[in-house]
Amino acid sequence: MAFVAIAVIIVTAFASYFYLQAITESNLKNALLEQQKQRQIDNTEALANHIASDIDGLILRLELLASAPALQRSEFTSDETSRLLWEADVDISKITLIDSIRLADADGILVNTSYEEYRKFMGSDRSDLEYVKEVRATLRPYVSSGYVGATGIFYVAIGVPIINQDTNEYVGIVSAFLPTAKFFERYGNIYDADTQSIIALDGKGTILASGISEFVGENIFGENIQGLTQGNTAINQLYSNVLEGRADSALFTANLGERFSSGSPIFVNERPVLYIFVTTPTASIYSQINGILQAEYIQNIVLLIALVAAVSLLILYLARWTSTLEKRIRDRTQELHTSNEKLVAHDKMQQEFINIAAHELRTPVQPLLGIADLLEMNAKDSEKIEITRPELEMIIRNAKRLERLSSDILEVSRIESQSLKLNKEIVDMNDKVRNVLLDANSFIPKDKKIEILSVLSDKRVNVFADKPRLFEVVSNLLNNAVKFTDSGTITVKVEKKDDNVVVSVSDTGRGIDPEVVPRLFTKFASKSVSGTGLGLFISRSIVEAHGGMIWAENNSDKGATFTFSLPLLPHAELENKEIKSEP
Repeated sequence: MAFVAIAVIIVTAFASYFYLQAITESNLKNALLEQQKQRQIDNTEALANHIASDIDGLILRLELLASAPALQRSEFTSDETSRLLWEADVDISKITLIDSIRLADADGILVNTSYEEYRKFMGSDRSDLEYVKEVRATLRPYVSSGYVGATGIFYVAIGVPIINQDTNEYVGIVSAFLPTAKFFERYGNIYDADTQSIIALDGKGTILASGISEFVGENIFGENIQGLTQGNTAINQLYSNVLEGRADSALFTANLGERFSSGSPIFVNERPVLYIFVTTPTASIYSQINGILQAEYIQNIVLLIALVAAVSLLILYLARWTSTLEKRIRDRTQELHTSNEKLVAHDKMQQEFINIAAHELRTPVQPLLGIADLLEMNAKDSEKIEITRPELEMIIRNAKRLERLSSDILEVSRIESQSLKLNKEIVDMNDKVRNVLLDANSFIPKDKKIEILSVLSDKRVNVFADKPRLFEVVSNLLNNAVKFTDSGTITVKVEKKDDNVVVSVSDTGRGIDPEVVPRLFTKFASKSVSGTGLGLFISRSIVEAHGGMIWAENNSDKGATFTFSLPLLPHAELENKEIKSEP
């Protein structure tokens, strides 16, 4: 009977273990898959935006070329025009990959090219090509469908009209050509279908880039592709939705196995012109935890064998040992969940930083590059360049924006590396707020009607602090209030409360978005169309480094109030310290 009891216990224990292990593994994989889905959807939309931004930059450079004096005079075959085509080719290649830039006259006859090898095609008639006809008909930039060029390479053409600015007459077209395979290869893997890969389509559903090169030029709903996907309804619906201009995703199973695919349209001039899809085999997603599960499996097997051996000797303690085992499994599972959540949070924060920094840097840089190109083009051979006041103001505004962004990123770097140092001295908070208010007018855009008020303490309010850092905190809060207030008042108040000085900035603006409140003073906590959201994070770090606190809340009627407190300098300490005058 003892041997029978032991055998039953062993069978039951191992069966229970494998059952629990299977449930745990299934739950972990499902959780990991859901996290990957959202991350991939976000990454696909970010990738589409990146490609759209590169195409916008390409079109901008082509428009600058089309406005060049030589092209305006229809001097299409001159040495000056050949030089301009070559320079534009070099500039655009810094943004994205192109095959060449070509110039056709009003009749669609190819008359010049930036690539010497293609001069053999000069004189050929291109008037029947889709992009030539569309540009001539609409007089607007146009991104073509995919097609096979004269060299046998699959291309997408981007054409910009040349319109004489004096007569408004269409005189020709300047075009850039994207070799689709090499172009999309810059944005991700298009060859290895066993890992995460991308495919690209044009508006007709024609494949522009794919891991299976034979399928380039095939229609996504054609017989060959449908054979590969086995006519899967989910993937066909995904392609249809994205081609209609809506981002979408789908989990499906085909002859290559289970995969998750997300797609997003690429908008140029507010119109979807190309479409990008990111596909990931679920096996590669699960591989991230296979090693952990295997190690956990081996470790738990060893523990289980030890438990069964002990139970064989002491059957009476079976329940206690089983309970211990189950608890350890749950604890380890929780540890895996916690570790995975930390990895996901870190990955999301890193992706947010890349997206925000790239967007914020591109926003001021693009206008600076555009005005620089125009100034250089207008200067011709002269050493003296004339610039208008609006152009100068635009340059100064964007340069200051770059300076602020770089300063914020450097400040965050100091904070996170714990290298933020404070040079403390005695500071009257009343004087410090007055100094900030002297610069307040520079915060307020000309189109806003805002009055800034101050309510200061009637006595000196001394703190032992770093003056420039305090200036930065008050300026950040005031600038934040101006940013979210279109009209009304902003009130800055300084008052003593117990052993602290309390500084508050209250506005009559839009208030704090409830979605942002839980993470208001963390990095990138912003719902604004612009800005990194670093200002409040830096302010919190500075205040806390001084031993203070910072918080915010929406007002009962309108707007929000941001407040921070710092410990007052005790009177005895004030007498023992050298008092320095405020600048």
